[in-house]
Amino acid sequence: MVLLKKILNKFNGLHYPQEYLCLDKGSFQYPLHAYLVNDRQIIKDITNEHLFTGYNPLIFTFTSLVFNTGEPPDRIKIVFSQEALQPNDPLRKKDALALLSLNLIEKQAIAGITIFYYEGIRGQHHFLSFFHQYIIGLNNRLYNKRAENIFLNNNLYKQVQIAYSIPRIISLITVSDGQLYNLFPTDLHGPINEQYYVSSLRHSGKACKQVETSGRIVISQMHCSTYKIVYSLGKNHMQDLKPISFVMMKIKDTAVIKKPVIIKRWNWEVIL
Repeated sequence: MVLLKKILNKFNGLHYPQEYLCLDKGSFQYPLHAYLVNDRQIIKDITNEHLFTGYNPLIFTFTSLVFNTGEPPDRIKIVFSQEALQPNDPLRKKDALALLSLNLIEKQAIAGITIFYYEGIRGQHHFLSFFHQYIIGLNNRLYNKRAENIFLNNNLYKQVQIAYSIPRIISLITVSDGQLYNLFPTDLHGPINEQYYVSSLRHSGKACKQVETSGRIVISQMHCSTYKIVYSLGKNHMQDLKPISFVMMKIKDTAVIKKPVIIKRWNWEVIL
């Protein structure tokens, strides 16, 4: 099995040994654009007007400000392209590197706006050849179906690959009950407006319960050079609140933060 895994990794078509990379956002070359499309026509560039807030299932979040023509459609299609396209431009097949189809699953009215949650139902892309996609899919089925891992089966795996083709910011969330603290990373998140913020947490995790109880969080934007310590804090999703001295001890030898850095305080609307 070890030999088979080496063979699959050798022929997966990836330039780097890992499938997902952590990069400085400013250094990312040739970023993709995400466009709402209808009948092979560009409706709107939503690259910076959507949130990726879940991957099992895949969830994209929008506000009513995006859909400014009335009620949003029950189903939408999003095309990912390197081309700078304008509303009403025809969509040429060669311009579409990937396509996501999503269904509206929930609406949430809050603070004068409506939040819309769409679930991915189908994804297809041409980032890699069919052969390389098959090899990566086979590797996923053979080696990623572990008890401690969230397994992405069949087309869901491709949907997530497409969603991560646009850089997603990894931030640290600090939560506290006033005396004890927890600190953990998230990349499935983003602001709805100046008052509300959406993030996705495992409902069975301790971090989710801590945030629900507190109702307030602190979001810290991290420098890309601190990626190792940020990733190492991922286990804190399942940890209890601890004294601030313990939290700071975990990060004191890094350039992450020397004290809690408040980027923005948000009221919290829990996504269940």
